Amino acid sequence: KPDGMRQEIGKARELVAKTPDLEREIIVQRETDVVVKQILSDAEEVTNFVRTINEFANESEIAIRSLKPSKDNASRDKKGKQDFDRVGYQIQCEADAFHLMDFLSAFEHHERFVNVTGFKLTGAKRAQIDRGEQPVHTITLDLETYVYHPKEAASEARIDNYERKRQMLHADIKKRPDELRVPA
Repeated sequence: KPDGMRQEIGKARELVAKTPDLEREIIVQRETDVVVKQILSDAEEVTNFVRTINEFANESEIAIRSLKPSKDNASRDKKGKQDFDRVGYQIQCEADAFHLMDFLSAFEHHERFVNVTGFKLTGAKRAQIDRGEQPVHTITLDLETYVYHPKEAASEARIDNYERKRQMLHADIKKRPDELRVPA
């Protein structure tokens, strides 16, 4: 029994030694959760994302011919252990190369996380160029964003002297959002 007791004491000491670092991470995470929610949309913001796609298209002067949810959306496992689901869209559009780059740049600088998972470009017809017209290409883009919805609300651990510790971690808390966001 003494050996078993020593092992338990050793494990307890390890836990106590890790507690300050764990508290630090929890405090910083709690204070920066708002940024995570901005980057990973909730269900309502995904609906607004379709409007955002259309706004980006108008600003970039591309012509969207089709915008539809990805077929993979329906088959995704909604009972996963993660706090977010992937939501994909397929866009078929027409644009010249420069307007397409403006369109993609808009997603790159968007506050939400957006991933281009597929890209297909069919070049403009030679006759169009021969007539002196601006070459317009046919493009299919597969985009993916994420919906944030925590699966389980974990009981919040109480941290002694939370406010004082939060103030001491002010610099880390201010730095974390910059680490999470894509630079503009």
